[in-house]
Amino acid sequence: MKKVKGINTSKCAERMLIALVKEYDWNPAMLSEPGFGLDGFDLAGKAGIISAKKVEEYRKAFFSGYPSGIPVMTTLMEERDWVEFSDLGTYGEHSKALFPTVEGIDRAHWLMHPWYHKALDALKGDVRTIVVAVITAIVITLLTTWILRLLGW
Repeated sequence: MKKVKGINTSKCAERMLIALVKEYDWNPAMLSEPGFGLDGFDLAGKAGIISAKKVEEYRKAFFSGYPSGIPVMTTLMEERDWVEFSDLGTYGEHSKALFPTVEGIDRAHWLMHPWYHKALDALKGDVRTIVVAVITAIVITLLTTWILRLLGW
């Protein structure tokens, strides 16, 4: 997990991915038409990592040479195969637009599930085994009790 000045870039990258996929689900053309798209700074604003009012300020500061964690997060997203970059975005090659990959869309949808759904997904095979074992034990106990009462024991 990478850290930039006290920021958990891994968690922020996940938040940015969720914001990107929500935007993609809502309006896929926004992320595929030339001259449109979201760069890392716009995405950080939509994800609530930076203030939406200060997105342009952060972008200008970065282009002026001031370091920022946003490119680190977008690079992390690319390394995990969650996004691809495109020069066709609003800011062209200076701040490339991101669009989600199939893996990124699947990951974001999984991240948007409630915690109990994630827990069941993680334990799916084990939970099924435990539930079957508990039901079997209950049925055998009930049958044994019924048979013993029937026999008068």
